[in-house]
Amino acid sequence: MYFFYIDESGIEKESKHVFFSAIGLQHYNWKCFFNFLKEFRIKTNKEYGFYRYKEWHASKFIAGRGKLGKRDIYKSTRLYVFNQFLFELAKQSYLRIINIKCEKKQTNAHLFALNCLFNRLERFLKEKDDQAIVFIDSGHESEYRKLYRRLHVINPVPSKVGLWGDGKKYKNLPLEQFIEDPIFPDSDKSLPIQVVDFVVFALNKYYNSNNKQQSFKLDESFLKLKPILCLEASKTHPLGIVEL
Repeated sequence: MYFFYIDESGIEKESKHVFFSAIGLQHYNWKCFFNFLKEFRIKTNKEYGFYRYKEWHASKFIAGRGKLGKRDIYKSTRLYVFNQFLFELAKQSYLRIINIKCEKKQTNAHLFALNCLFNRLERFLKEKDDQAIVFIDSGHESEYRKLYRRLHVINPVPSKVGLWGDGKKYKNLPLEQFIEDPIFPDSDKSLPIQVVDFVVFALNKYYNSNNKQQSFKLDESFLKLKPILCLEASKTHPLGIVEL
């Protein structure tokens, strides 16, 4: 069984895009993943003074908003730790990351993007002949749960070649590989949700970085994750990003 942790970026902000990222791992690797996260937090506490149990929210972490440690931590240190974390995360070969980018001009772009993500996860799980439980950062519980439940009944999927065998453009392929409703943990109580927040923030900056952020090479941070990106999720993007 897989666990998938999902977070989004760009929904509430004045952005041209909405982004979703999902980190997946099989249940028997969860303890290894948790130990990696715990040890990284211990290391940054000892070496740089970061609080061990303070929530790491990517945008606030980079900007230095909120008290991250007993003393002020320089931006150069925060950027280094941010990138180092992504670099170390990419060494966890049991992880897989699927990413979605959607233009906001699309009606209900966040729901359209999440719909696409669920279908990509469904395909991934069918190929693995496995099932999954989904964890999504809290904040849009009602909308996301409603979409998730609908897709278990009505999920019109277009044909890759224009028409299905019966001559129709769409076929109803309800989701089958997911167990129960999504779980919506608060990010401050879930280290894996904080991790996927870092990932989707890096994805956002890969596309949308201002001049100052580019001077710090924040637009290149996402590239560190390539070893664990699900490249087969997209046939057109070299990093497997599904662009809608």
